Amino acid sequence: MKIASKVSNFNNIYGNYLTTENTGEYNSKYHCLANEIEVTVIHIENFEAKKVAGANVTIGANCIIDLVEFSESLEVHKTAQIKKIVKI
Repeated sequence: MKIASKVSNFNNIYGNYLTTENTGEYNSKYHCLANEIEVTVIHIENFEAKKVAGANVTIGANCIIDLVEFSESLEVHKTAQIKKIVKI
């Protein structure tokens, strides 16, 4: 799944691959919101979520995440805000 819109709201996202394109600096006009993301390979930017879980996870610029769970690899951009990280 590839998301490239200015504002997107999701309850839950499940799958094998998820990427979001950077639409610029984080603001209320350019972001994605989700309750839970459970995807094997994840690369997100400008995203706000309660939970992100996957094997290979990249949390890009301007993300705000409550919980990140990963099993293989995790990369976090310096502008990302994560409350808790758990290796599973």
